[in-house]
Amino acid sequence: MKKFLFRFAALMKFREHQRDRCQEVLGQLMAEDRRLAEESQLREDMRIEILEEVRQTTLEGRIDPRSVASRRYYAGQLAVEKSQFDQQRLKISAAIKQARTLLAEAEAKVKALDRLKDDQHNEHLQLAYKVADQEMEEAWMAGRLASLSREHDS
Repeated sequence: MKKFLFRFAALMKFREHQRDRCQEVLGQLMAEDRRLAEESQLREDMRIEILEEVRQTTLEGRIDPRSVASRRYYAGQLAVEKSQFDQQRLKISAAIKQARTLLAEAEAKVKALDRLKDDQHNEHLQLAYKVADQEMEEAWMAGRLASLSREHDS
């Protein structure tokens, strides 16, 4: 039986590479989003801690205006940084959505080629079985004719 060769093997390999690259990019974007979320949360935690310190010192009656102003300013800076991280996350979120769409398209293209490969392989097998059946029938007929010919000669 002749070996099956998929005619679009090179295209399939290319499509699989594209799909793998889309998965890689999506993974990188998601990792960046996690990093930005962690940084944003860190800034928020630090801001809350600073404001809690200001509240505690105010409740205790030990008010140092410069210290309080400095801490409030620092808390404001942390809020700005958190906001910047959140803005970056919004951009990353849009990129993640686009990467997911591209990955779905790439996966669909690979699956389509995979189905085509399976169909062509099945056609190849059917043709090979048909050829094998024909060869067996021809061999049987040749044997039958040879035996009839011997019977006729005797």
